Amino acid sequence: MNFWPGYRLTLRLVRPDVPAARPGRLWLAAAATTIGLVAVPAFPASAAGNPDPASLSVSVSVVPPAVKSVTLSVSSTTYTNCVYGSSTSTQLGFPDGACVAADNPITVTNGIAQATILVGGADMVPADSGPHWVLCGLNVPCSSSQFNPGADQYVETVSAVPGYNSGAQQGPGPFVAFDDTPQCDITFAGTTGNVCNPAPGGAVSQEFLAMTGPSSSTDSSSTFSTTVTWTAL
Repeated sequence: MNFWPGYRLTLRLVRPDVPAARPGRLWLAAAATTIGLVAVPAFPASAAGNPDPASLSVSVSVVPPAVKSVTLSVSSTTYTNCVYGSSTSTQLGFPDGACVAADNPITVTNGIAQATILVGGADMVPADSGPHWVLCGLNVPCSSSQFNPGADQYVETVSAVPGYNSGAQQGPGPFVAFDDTPQCDITFAGTTGNVCNPAPGGAVSQEFLAMTGPSSSTDSSSTFSTTVTWTAL
Protein backbone atom coordinates (compact mmCIF):
# COMPACT_ATOMS: atom_id res chain seq x y z
CA MET A 1 0.00 0.00 0.00
CA ASN A 2 1.33 3.44 -0.96
CA PHE A 3 0.82 6.47 1.21
CA TRP A 4 1.05 10.07 0.24
CA PRO A 5 4.21 11.80 1.44
CA GLY A 6 3.62 14.14 4.34
CA TYR A 7 0.56 12.28 5.73
CA ARG A 8 0.40 10.26 9.05
CA LEU A 9 -2.28 7.64 9.75
CA THR A 10 -3.55 6.95 13.29
CA LEU A 11 -5.57 3.81 14.19
CA ARG A 12 -7.92 4.00 17.16
CA LEU A 13 -9.77 1.02 18.67
CA VAL A 14 -13.22 1.99 19.86
CA ARG A 15 -15.77 -0.30 21.52
CA PRO A 16 -19.31 0.48 20.51
CA ASP A 17 -20.44 0.86 24.10
CA VAL A 18 -17.46 2.94 25.27
CA PRO A 19 -16.97 6.55 24.37
CA ALA A 20 -13.92 7.37 22.44
CA ALA A 21 -10.95 8.00 24.65
CA ARG A 22 -7.59 9.44 24.31
CA PRO A 23 -4.94 7.04 23.01
CA GLY A 24 -3.33 6.47 26.38
CA ARG A 25 -6.63 5.42 28.00
CA LEU A 26 -7.52 3.23 25.04
CA TRP A 27 -4.39 1.06 25.44
CA LEU A 28 -5.00 0.66 29.20
CA ALA A 29 -8.51 -0.55 28.57
CA ALA A 30 -7.29 -3.00 25.92
CA ALA A 31 -4.64 -4.34 28.29
CA ALA A 32 -7.17 -4.86 31.06
CA THR A 33 -9.44 -6.75 28.67
CA THR A 34 -6.59 -9.03 27.64
CA ILE A 35 -5.70 -9.84 31.26
CA GLY A 36 -9.27 -10.72 31.98
CA LEU A 37 -9.30 -13.22 29.10
CA VAL A 38 -6.31 -15.32 30.42
CA ALA A 39 -7.38 -15.48 34.09
CA VAL A 40 -8.61 -19.07 34.91
CA PRO A 41 -10.19 -19.89 38.28
CA ALA A 42 -8.65 -22.85 40.21
CA PHE A 43 -10.81 -25.81 41.30
CA PRO A 44 -10.05 -28.71 43.73
CA ALA A 45 -8.83 -31.98 42.09
CA SER A 46 -11.92 -33.81 43.22
CA ALA A 47 -14.11 -31.30 41.48
CA ALA A 48 -12.23 -32.11 38.26
CA GLY A 49 -13.01 -35.86 38.53
CA ASN A 50 -9.55 -36.96 39.89
CA PRO A 51 -9.98 -38.30 43.49
CA ASP A 52 -6.92 -38.97 45.70
CA PRO A 53 -5.39 -42.50 44.99
CA ALA A 54 -5.59 -45.28 47.61
CA SER A 55 -2.38 -47.39 48.06
CA LEU A 56 -2.00 -50.98 49.33
CA SER A 57 1.32 -52.23 50.75
CA VAL A 58 2.14 -55.82 49.72
CA SER A 59 4.95 -58.11 50.99
CA VAL A 60 6.04 -61.74 50.71
CA SER A 61 8.16 -63.95 52.97
CA VAL A 62 11.04 -65.80 51.31
CA VAL A 63 12.63 -69.06 52.39
CA PRO A 64 16.21 -68.24 53.50
CA PRO A 65 19.04 -69.88 51.55
CA ALA A 66 20.23 -73.17 53.01
CA VAL A 67 23.56 -72.55 54.74
CA LYS A 68 26.01 -75.44 54.69
CA SER A 69 27.12 -76.44 58.16
CA VAL A 70 28.28 -79.40 60.24
CA THR A 71 27.97 -80.12 63.97
CA LEU A 72 29.76 -82.49 66.37
CA SER A 73 28.46 -84.40 69.36
CA VAL A 74 31.37 -83.17 71.54
CA SER A 75 33.57 -80.08 71.51
CA SER A 76 36.68 -81.78 72.92
CA THR A 77 38.02 -85.25 73.72
CA THR A 78 41.15 -86.99 75.00
CA TYR A 79 43.20 -89.83 73.58
CA THR A 80 43.24 -92.78 75.95
CA ASN A 81 43.36 -96.61 76.02
CA CYS A 82 46.94 -96.45 74.75
CA VAL A 83 49.05 -99.49 73.77
CA TYR A 84 52.59 -100.35 72.55
CA GLY A 85 55.99 -99.22 73.78
CA SER A 86 55.96 -97.63 77.23
CA SER A 87 52.26 -96.66 76.98
CA THR A 88 49.82 -96.93 79.87
CA SER A 89 46.04 -97.06 79.71
CA THR A 90 45.88 -93.25 79.91
CA GLN A 91 49.27 -92.12 78.55
CA LEU A 92 50.96 -92.41 75.17
CA GLY A 93 54.36 -94.09 75.32
CA PHE A 94 57.41 -94.49 73.08
CA PRO A 95 58.22 -95.71 70.56
CA ASP A 96 55.11 -95.45 68.42
CA GLY A 97 52.46 -95.83 71.08
CA ALA A 98 48.86 -95.84 69.78
CA CYS A 99 45.63 -94.52 71.35
CA VAL A 100 41.93 -94.08 70.55
CA ALA A 101 39.65 -91.17 71.47
CA ALA A 102 37.83 -91.47 74.79
CA ASP A 103 34.58 -90.20 73.23
CA ASN A 104 34.50 -92.61 70.30
CA PRO A 105 32.38 -92.56 68.29
CA ILE A 106 32.19 -88.87 67.41
CA THR A 107 28.79 -88.08 65.93
CA VAL A 108 29.16 -85.79 62.90
CA THR A 109 25.90 -84.29 61.57
CA ASN A 110 25.49 -82.47 58.27
CA GLY A 111 23.28 -79.35 58.25
CA ILE A 112 20.09 -78.87 56.27
CA ALA A 113 21.85 -78.46 52.90
CA GLN A 114 23.50 -81.17 50.84
CA ALA A 115 27.25 -80.81 51.27
CA THR A 116 30.59 -82.53 50.83
CA ILE A 117 32.13 -83.12 54.25
CA LEU A 118 35.86 -82.44 54.56
CA VAL A 119 38.09 -83.29 57.50
CA GLY A 120 41.59 -82.18 58.42
CA GLY A 121 44.07 -82.27 61.28
CA ALA A 122 46.99 -80.19 62.53
CA ASP A 123 50.30 -80.50 64.36
CA MET A 124 50.38 -81.85 67.91
CA VAL A 125 51.55 -78.88 70.00
CA PRO A 126 53.28 -79.46 73.36
CA ALA A 127 52.14 -77.59 76.48
CA ASP A 128 55.31 -75.48 76.47
CA SER A 129 54.89 -74.62 72.74
CA GLY A 130 58.16 -76.35 71.91
CA PRO A 131 58.84 -78.51 68.82
CA HIS A 132 55.61 -79.87 67.32
CA TRP A 133 54.74 -83.38 66.24
CA VAL A 134 54.02 -83.18 62.51
CA LEU A 135 51.30 -85.20 60.77
CA CYS A 136 52.73 -87.87 58.48
CA GLY A 137 51.41 -90.66 56.31
CA LEU A 138 49.70 -88.57 53.63
CA ASN A 139 51.57 -85.60 52.15
CA VAL A 140 54.49 -85.96 54.57
CA PRO A 141 55.95 -89.50 54.50
CA CYS A 142 56.47 -91.25 57.81
CA SER A 143 60.09 -92.25 58.42
CA SER A 144 59.50 -96.03 58.27
CA SER A 145 56.10 -96.71 56.69
CA GLN A 146 52.65 -95.10 56.52
CA PHE A 147 51.73 -95.94 60.10
CA ASN A 148 55.19 -95.94 61.70
CA PRO A 149 56.02 -92.29 62.51
CA GLY A 150 59.58 -91.16 63.11
CA ALA A 151 60.89 -88.60 65.60
CA ASP A 152 58.46 -85.69 66.12
CA GLN A 153 55.93 -87.27 63.74
CA TYR A 154 52.51 -88.76 64.38
CA VAL A 155 49.62 -90.33 62.49
CA GLU A 156 45.98 -89.42 63.12
CA THR A 157 43.03 -91.08 61.40
CA VAL A 158 39.26 -91.43 61.34
CA SER A 159 37.37 -94.61 60.54
CA ALA A 160 33.79 -95.84 60.40
CA VAL A 161 34.68 -98.68 62.81
CA PRO A 162 36.62 -98.65 66.11
CA GLY A 163 40.22 -99.79 66.40
CA TYR A 164 43.86 -98.72 66.60
CA ASN A 165 45.39 -97.51 63.36
CA SER A 166 48.73 -99.34 63.65
CA GLY A 167 50.57 -102.32 65.12
CA ALA A 168 49.48 -105.78 66.14
CA GLN A 169 46.11 -104.54 67.43
CA GLN A 170 45.26 -102.49 64.33
CA GLY A 171 41.54 -102.37 63.56
CA PRO A 172 39.90 -103.29 60.26
CA GLY A 173 39.69 -99.73 58.91
CA PRO A 174 39.74 -98.38 56.28
CA PHE A 175 41.41 -95.35 57.82
CA VAL A 176 41.33 -91.80 56.51
CA ALA A 177 44.75 -90.36 57.36
CA PHE A 178 44.69 -86.67 58.25
CA ASP A 179 46.69 -83.91 56.63
CA ASP A 180 46.84 -80.27 57.63
CA THR A 181 44.83 -79.55 54.46
CA PRO A 182 41.12 -80.58 54.60
CA GLN A 183 40.25 -83.59 52.47
CA CYS A 184 37.09 -85.50 51.68
CA ASP A 185 35.81 -87.50 54.65
CA ILE A 186 34.97 -90.70 52.81
CA THR A 187 34.03 -92.20 56.17
CA PHE A 188 31.11 -89.75 56.32
CA ALA A 189 30.08 -90.56 52.76
CA GLY A 190 29.62 -94.18 53.81
CA THR A 191 31.43 -95.53 50.78
CA THR A 192 34.32 -97.87 50.23
CA GLY A 193 37.39 -96.80 48.36
CA ASN A 194 38.51 -93.27 47.66
CA VAL A 195 35.07 -91.98 46.62
CA CYS A 196 33.80 -88.58 47.72
CA ASN A 197 30.00 -88.37 47.71
CA PRO A 198 27.94 -85.35 48.79
CA ALA A 199 26.04 -85.98 52.02
CA PRO A 200 22.32 -85.20 52.06
CA GLY A 201 20.97 -82.62 54.48
CA GLY A 202 20.66 -84.00 58.02
CA ALA A 203 22.91 -87.00 57.35
CA VAL A 204 24.67 -88.42 60.41
CA SER A 205 28.00 -90.26 60.64
CA GLN A 206 29.52 -92.16 63.58
CA GLU A 207 33.30 -91.75 63.35
CA PHE A 208 36.22 -93.14 65.36
CA LEU A 209 39.45 -91.21 65.98
CA ALA A 210 42.80 -92.93 66.49
CA MET A 211 46.46 -91.90 66.60
CA THR A 212 49.97 -93.34 66.61
CA GLY A 213 52.68 -91.26 68.26
CA PRO A 214 56.32 -90.64 67.33
CA SER A 215 59.26 -92.96 67.78
CA SER A 216 60.69 -90.22 70.01
CA SER A 217 59.88 -86.63 71.01
CA THR A 218 62.27 -83.69 71.13
CA ASP A 219 59.96 -81.92 73.57
CA SER A 220 59.48 -83.52 76.97
CA SER A 221 56.10 -81.92 77.83
CA SER A 222 53.61 -84.23 79.53
CA THR A 223 50.68 -83.15 77.30
CA PHE A 224 50.29 -82.42 73.61
CA SER A 225 47.15 -81.12 71.89
CA THR A 226 45.78 -80.71 68.39
CA THR A 227 42.58 -79.83 66.51
CA VAL A 228 40.47 -81.90 64.13
CA THR A 229 38.16 -79.88 61.90
CA TRP A 230 35.16 -81.00 59.83
CA THR A 231 33.90 -78.63 57.15
CA ALA A 232 30.74 -78.69 55.00
CA LEU A 233 31.56 -77.56 51.45
